[in-house]
Amino acid sequence: MKKNIFSTFIFISALALVATFTSCETTEAEPVAEVKEETTFINTKVNADSKLYTTIVFSKINSVTATNIYNSKKQEISAEDCKYNSATSELKIPSTVVSGRADDYIFHIVGVPLFPAEFILANGIYSKTKPAIFINGKIAEEGKDYNFNPKTNHLAFIIPLDADKDSYYFIWTTPYGRSSLSNNTDKFASQYNMLERQWIKSIR
Repeated sequence: MKKNIFSTFIFISALALVATFTSCETTEAEPVAEVKEETTFINTKVNADSKLYTTIVFSKINSVTATNIYNSKKQEISAEDCKYNSATSELKIPSTVVSGRADDYIFHIVGVPLFPAEFILANGIYSKTKPAIFINGKIAEEGKDYNFNPKTNHLAFIIPLDADKDSYYFIWTTPYGRSSLSNNTDKFASQYNMLERQWIKSIR
């Protein structure tokens, strides 16, 4: 699966949810299988203000890996050393963790996304436009499929959208240019291309 945000490819992966087994035939304690939370990951860079945002809203950050784009050296960063604000999706990493400038790195962030999915559209929305929200090759309807708060750039889905498994494509304009986030778009590629062209024409 593949995502795209700020012209950076974002790849998504999920862990299978393991069921918990109990027995109704005895009152004795039975071994309980470990329950693994479904996770997804995103590869992204700091923005123009040198701040790092996940865009996808996570309930928990599991791990962070920084990869230098010039020498490919990787640094594992403990999630416990980071501060995550789910209201803005900003992830603060200690300045001492990575050597050199933060914008020299791609950050691989693994976490547990909210369900239904929620997003904070990074860098804000240009005041004269609204984000384009496409689901399964169709235009999603605000108020029915999702709610959007232009003051906080918070996109919250009403329908049971899975941030990892479902097909979606979001586009929004920012003071820095156009941004997008997509997932599992291959099946609806032609529809998304058509919808994007129509949206771009509508905001000109």
